[in-house]
Amino acid sequence: MKHSTLPLTILLFASILPLYSCPPKNMQLNESLFYFNNAYRWKRTDVSADFVHPVYKHMILKSLRNQEKELNISDLEIEDIFVDKERGVAMIKIRISYLMSAGTLLKEESISQYWIKEENKWFFVGQEGSERLNIPVPPELKSKIYSEDRDAGTSDN
Repeated sequence: MKHSTLPLTILLFASILPLYSCPPKNMQLNESLFYFNNAYRWKRTDVSADFVHPVYKHMILKSLRNQEKELNISDLEIEDIFVDKERGVAMIKIRISYLMSAGTLLKEESISQYWIKEENKWFFVGQEGSERLNIPVPPELKSKIYSEDRDAGTSDN
């Protein structure tokens, strides 16, 4: 599966997370994140982003990790979240690694998004991304992949 820089237009408000439902399993990652973003933007309540509690970060990661097997994602991490309500600015940085070339190499993408707040609404204003290709798979991840493949092979019999 070929991936481009992912349009990760998400902003974490505690008020929307209970309303979020998982997208269909066959969606591409960028489509599912677009789905998540739209669900977030249009179903949010009036509660603003005063803070982002670690529990909510975990919920976001858990919902995205539900698609790991189809997407070959080996790691997905929210690296940084900065929300300044007084200035009306927010920044989110997410790092995604996924397997390439039959599980022997990784591709890593790091995406930073910038948001501004006007009145009671947040607006996406820009995104920066970088990627690293052909990163050797760490031995601990390689052994995990092979053990999962063996387990999957025995369960089919």
